[in-house]
Amino acid sequence: MKKIFTHWTIGLLTLAILTIIGLGDPQIKEILRLKSFDLILQSETKEVSPDIGVITIDEKSIEKYGQWPWDRRVLADLVVKLREAQVGIIVMPILFSEYDRMGGDEKLVNTIHQMGVVIAQVGTTQINKNAVPRGVAKIGDPLPWLYEWPGMLGPIPV
Repeated sequence: MKKIFTHWTIGLLTLAILTIIGLGDPQIKEILRLKSFDLILQSETKEVSPDIGVITIDEKSIEKYGQWPWDRRVLADLVVKLREAQVGIIVMPILFSEYDRMGGDEKLVNTIHQMGVVIAQVGTTQINKNAVPRGVAKIGDPLPWLYEWPGMLGPIPV
């Protein structure tokens, strides 16, 4: 009697099953793909770039400047100090959607216009807000994977 399950038939059967799974692209394949990507990222050596710095608002900052939100003149002075230290791109992920209670808007506006600072805006479910036009860099068609907000909440007009 001839053996049916040889090493060749087991290999071909395994290949056929994996091909069917691969062509169907079910959820299990997506999970395996993402888990393998996680493993690749975890196994890479981590490098700390000397070109990137993060300035955070910590307890010492709160003790020095007081409760958040700070007077925007403080933020303007920080931007000036960063430019004097010859930093490259300055990004402030802070939403300046209301006028400063302490009256520092004019100084901050002048500083960020002169010094070239990127500020934030955020998606909102409200339609008529003060968003600024923005561009998006894309490869392929990302729209099926992006949530579409009805509106954007941007900084104060100035």
